[in-house]
Amino acid sequence: MSEPMNDWLANLKAGDEVVVRSGSYGASLHVVERVTATQIILPRDSRYRRNDGRPVGASNNPWNILRLVEPTPELREKIRKDGLVEQLRRIVWEKINVDVLQEIFDKAKNGQHL
Repeated sequence: MSEPMNDWLANLKAGDEVVVRSGSYGASLHVVERVTATQIILPRDSRYRRNDGRPVGASNNPWNILRLVEPTPELREKIRKDGLVEQLRRIVWEKINVDVLQEIFDKAKNGQHL
């Protein structure tokens, strides 16, 4: 593990934000509830090793994809965008007023080629 990552993990404290990254499956933002000499504890008693950011009890197998990473501005933006995209997928568009749909469409087409 790189030295900056070790420093970041070593300096985490309750109230700090962390990202739980699960390989290519996504990432989510969490607040540290508490720390011990060896563990970082997140909500729902989710525990990670302080020395490498991997889940407590997990092997060092490279296929173990869960790990804590620092929440950079870019990563925060990606998590926010992914969440919004997922919320938009769940909308039942047929129930929305046509004027609202037109407004959404017009705003969306300014950001991409449709």
